[in-house]
Amino acid sequence: MKKHLFALVILLLVCSSCATDVPKEITKDYFMSNLANPVSITKAEIVNNTTVTLYATSPDEVYSIAIAKNDDLSSIIEYLKINHIPFTQKSKVKTTKHSSLPLASLMLVFVTPFLYFMYALILFFVLKNIVRKEFQPETDKIVWVIIVLFAPFIGFLLYYFYGRKTNK
Repeated sequence: MKKHLFALVILLLVCSSCATDVPKEITKDYFMSNLANPVSITKAEIVNNTTVTLYATSPDEVYSIAIAKNDDLSSIIEYLKINHIPFTQKSKVKTTKHSSLPLASLMLVFVTPFLYFMYALILFFVLKNIVRKEFQPETDKIVWVIIVLFAPFIGFLLYYFYGRKTNK
């Protein structure tokens, strides 16, 4: 059981490390009144003149301001310049190539169902193997079923490299 607990802890650590920092949505007024401390802001990015992303020095804090008017943008840029905060302006232009559309539709029609089929096939054989195998506390079987069902690909790999080798 200790080995399974160890595998579960590793699984939780891997899943928790996949989380990404999402910028906190704030207003321009909130920024000007509460965050307008030049020491706490390290850099800024302006994207398409519609969003300003601010990076702070305190533990990886990221803020996002949606720009409604040009006046808001100009006052934020002015603030950044006065306080010598480096900023970049980016424009993300969305381009669509019509030649790639048939390839995307082929992938959607053929590749995606194939991947789902392969996932179901692997799931079937792994679960069949778990059910047929005798585990030394019987609760280990339940633990492996839960791992495989709730963490599909990582669970498959953990069972393949670790779970199959447990004693009968």
